[in-house]
Amino acid sequence: MELGEVIAVRKLSCIDIPHREVLVKMGQPRQTPGDVEFCCRYQILGIGSANVHGICGVDAFQALQLTMEFIGLELERLSKLEGVRLHWDADASGHWDSRGLIGRRDCESKMSGHSLTLLSAV
Repeated sequence: MELGEVIAVRKLSCIDIPHREVLVKMGQPRQTPGDVEFCCRYQILGIGSANVHGICGVDAFQALQLTMEFIGLELERLSKLEGVRLHWDADASGHWDSRGLIGRRDCESKMSGHSLTLLSAV
């Protein structure tokens, strides 16, 4: 299985092993041939098998959401299996959320007091 066009990359470091990095790559969601579902492929390098996996959803948005959730759970499982603690350098606390790789505390602090603007294409 090929990853396809990479739309996002996240680098994590291993606290317990200096200079060891874990790289997470996510491919662009694509409609499954002959089906209405969309599949979002991902690959985790530096821990586990490095195989490309795919998660499907009813549309591209759901495929992305489910893939991010699954990646977080998979990283949690692999870190426990290999006995390493993962750290995301972009979050001051180093926290990565298993439900989507989002540094929740950092995200919440950045979002407080800000409003979201919805953009639409015409």
